[in-house]
Amino acid sequence: CRVCGRIAGTCGTKVKWDLDEEGTLTIYGTGAMSGSWDATEIPWYPYLESIKKAVVCEGVTSVGTSAFYNCVNLSEVLLPDSLRSIEYQAFQYCTALTEIIIPESVTSISVSAFYGCSNLTKVNIPKNITTINSYTFYNCSSLTEIEIPAGVTKIGSDAFHGCSSLKTVNIPDSVTCIDFWAFDKCSSLTSLKLPA
Repeated sequence: CRVCGRIAGTCGTKVKWDLDEEGTLTIYGTGAMSGSWDATEIPWYPYLESIKKAVVCEGVTSVGTSAFYNCVNLSEVLLPDSLRSIEYQAFQYCTALTEIIIPESVTSISVSAFYGCSNLTKVNIPKNITTINSYTFYNCSSLTEIEIPAGVTKIGSDAFHGCSSLKTVNIPDSVTCIDFWAFDKCSSLTSLKLPA
């Protein structure tokens, strides 16, 4: 439906969305944002190329599966302190995204969340994250630095595969498992500190 020149709809039991003429997608309400393994089922999928900015409002607790998959013109994302999780391939192939601030309230970042975000230069990992899942930052080739929080115990397979601008990584003592190819093709990596 269209309300005041906006395209609008629902994306969860108590979550709604609207897209204005300037390309700002606003997601608001309470609870989890819905998602789908099939990105074509995301309600704003027909308008992907129009989305330049995403605002997830306070009260929303998750960024749904495939929510912004292949939003190639999305360059700005604002996330609320109510957020608890970023689901599977939520920001995959958001190639215009250069920076994102993830609230400290987030406790789970799923597989392939930022896969192929090739212009992402800066991202924080919240302190309550315990696992950096497989393919989380796969081919984030512009990522220059990353701080792994002290609570992380596992770095999944291919987590930083192809992060070719990453130069130094300090892995905290809490990490007990680094899975295969976690830092494969990190061609600029000159310093890697491992736990004893």
